[in-house]
Amino acid sequence: MKALSTTLLALLLTVASTSPVAADAERGTFKPDPFSGEEAGGCTQSGTGEAYFKTCTTSFGALQEIRSPSGATNLLHSDGYALCSALGIHGVETIGFGVGFGFGVPTYSTPTSNIRVTTDGRFKVTQTFLRDALEKEIIITVTIRNQSTTAIAGVKFTRFFDADVVDSSDFAGATKASAFIYDKYGGEPGRGLELSARTYTYVTNAEIVPYTNFDPAVTGCTAAGASPNGLAPVFQDWTGRVTYTIGTTRPAPARSSSSCTA
Repeated sequence: MKALSTTLLALLLTVASTSPVAADAERGTFKPDPFSGEEAGGCTQSGTGEAYFKTCTTSFGALQEIRSPSGATNLLHSDGYALCSALGIHGVETIGFGVGFGFGVPTYSTPTSNIRVTTDGRFKVTQTFLRDALEKEIIITVTIRNQSTTAIAGVKFTRFFDADVVDSSDFAGATKASAFIYDKYGGEPGRGLELSARTYTYVTNAEIVPYTNFDPAVTGCTAAGASPNGLAPVFQDWTGRVTYTIGTTRPAPARSSSSCTA
């Protein structure tokens, strides 16, 4: 992967008493885009040529555009996340996959962060986005808080994406903590998109799944038809996902929360 011009989505997960991470102004933050169609979403871009890096997010915590280098098409076809437990799927949010349920309208939203509560009232989810133009990296920090009055077992949080690097068929692979989709024949240095876990206090699992088998409304935090770790066996339309197994979360006292970063 060293020859690839890879854009990295780093997922950070925390279950603790934390405050939203503030974006580093020197590294660049998302700026409001009047054409994005989202109240608090936005786009920002920087650099030229190989250093060009454009990203867009929505007010609901989904990424909708990643472009690099200059003149390149959008790497990101679809993006989303889901929160589940032993009780079932609490919420799914996607852009491009055509499904979304279980999360309320953001109670707080800025171009770099948002807070949403599941419609069953059990969880509060806070997300922040830190953009590093130099490394072509987006660090997504997710904080999960149990708002119910009882412990909830089997909690999982997953983020997933569909990268169409050149067209809808690309190469892909996965390690224990990262899923990547890349173009092998698009010229040097090539392009790719990687989703990687950055919180190691929870069990993580990364998978690549054929797009035709991927239905987040049904699978939630469990992949169906996932390929084992390693390089994909065939050249086709792949999706990637990273899942955190958080386990049992207890009711959080005031100002107590759980966070994770991927």
